[in-house]
Amino acid sequence: MKALLVIDMQKGDEHTFNNLYKRDKMIKNISKLIDIFKKNNHKVIQIKIWVKDTEKTTLSKKFPSVGIAGTEEAEIIDELKNKDYDKFIEKTNYSSFWNTDLNEYLKKNNIKELYLTGIHTGCCILFTAVDAFYRGYDVYVVEDAVSSVSDKKGIKKKIKKIKELTGESISTEELIKKLE
Repeated sequence: MKALLVIDMQKGDEHTFNNLYKRDKMIKNISKLIDIFKKNNHKVIQIKIWVKDTEKTTLSKKFPSVGIAGTEEAEIIDELKNKDYDKFIEKTNYSSFWNTDLNEYLKKNNIKELYLTGIHTGCCILFTAVDAFYRGYDVYVVEDAVSSVSDKKGIKKKIKKIKELTGESISTEELIKKLE
């Protein structure tokens, strides 16, 4: 069984989110992948930063206003908020596994392969990929469905680092062909 992780696709700071590399293409690709995963009976998991107490996470030391629960900035972007998700994860740090029930959910549903999408490639995608790898999952970064404020060269370096540490990368079109 496979799962698509849609990581931190939140409204966030307008300046930062609107400056993501190939933002619109990334959103379009994530949307397509959600639909194809659901069509093929695989799991789709929405993950977002949701900080209720800034004293309980180191993330708030570095980014004090990111993902504050109940704020407009912490909500999922309009283009993806009404998609058909199987599970919602609220996290308080970079990794989607840290202090969440993600691993238990994946094990319960016999999921072996994880496909990572979302933001930011060098932080939340990287840390989630590493933690998934440590837990024995096959990890794939969907290279044209992740982004950050880096340019193309910066994102490619981060994807290369993830591949060196944890797994593989795949394009949206390659993944769609693999699923059909």
